[in-house]
Amino acid sequence: MSNMYQAGNPFHSFLTKIFDLCLSNILWFICCIPLVTTAASTSALYYTVLKIRNDEGSGVIKTFFHSFRGNLRQSVSVSLLLITSTVILIADFHILGHSGKKTDALMYGGCITIACLVIVIFTYVFFLMAKFENKTSAMFQNAWKLTVRYPLSSILMLCINISPFVWFMLSPETFYNIFWIWLLLGVAFLVFLDTFFLAPILSVLIESAKKDADNE
Repeated sequence: MSNMYQAGNPFHSFLTKIFDLCLSNILWFICCIPLVTTAASTSALYYTVLKIRNDEGSGVIKTFFHSFRGNLRQSVSVSLLLITSTVILIADFHILGHSGKKTDALMYGGCITIACLVIVIFTYVFFLMAKFENKTSAMFQNAWKLTVRYPLSSILMLCINISPFVWFMLSPETFYNIFWIWLLLGVAFLVFLDTFFLAPILSVLIESAKKDADNE
């Protein structure tokens, strides 16, 4: 029985990952409170979860804040873009919900499509911020290229990232019943699922960067 808790045991490794994800999620939540640090916090979460997935790094707190500090300056503009996009989309959905026009279905479809693109593009932006240094405009351009280049991965990550909202819309009662689990683990767990699609993309990007460096 004691072997279950020894280092290197699969069960011990599983519990360690769950604890690390919970700690990462708490750090993400705390560092998102100022709002303008949302991008830095989220990119740090992606960076940390990638490390957790690969059993790398030197502690969750140290790893998280290493990335957080590195992206803090650039994150302000990204956070403001995210907040602005979110406010505009919420306002559009609110207006459509009270307009009562026959074109609502078409307009809803357009807004939903834009919202989905925003979610996917920002997912890639946070991922790129976590692993690479680049200008903000270049980050968004590369995020769009990745969205087009990897449509299946983009769609699957979109489904993962919007699943809490869909769950809430379909069954708010059950969502509220486990809301405390969501606060403790939810976002980090979604990011962990995202990394199964982002890790192969990261390998391709690193290999491409090495080839470009060799050709110079």
